[in-house]
Amino acid sequence: MVLATYRIIQRFFMPVFWGIIIAVAVEPLVGRMAQRLGGGRKMAAILFALVVIAALVIPSVMLVFSSIDTVQSLFLLWLGACTMLDRDSRGYLLRKKCLPR
Repeated sequence: MVLATYRIIQRFFMPVFWGIIIAVAVEPLVGRMAQRLGGGRKMAAILFALVVIAALVIPSVMLVFSSIDTVQSLFLLWLGACTMLDRDSRGYLLRKKCLPR
């Protein structure tokens, strides 16, 4: 029973260990933010978490949209339409024919 419990818990040791390391490393930053916010430690922790989440989510979303545009272009070229996608000054997609058939 003890061995089975250890085998289940063993998978969580490394993430918890890294969580402790990251928490200790960023604690001075959160402390400084709390001082600048007037001692509100909860508000500093929430603000710091939102900044970190935004720093991870925004580039990921941009990468997904860029990948979608690329796949669309490649799919249209694969269809043999020889269509190139471009954007106008307002950011709308324009389809240009390469050569008439």
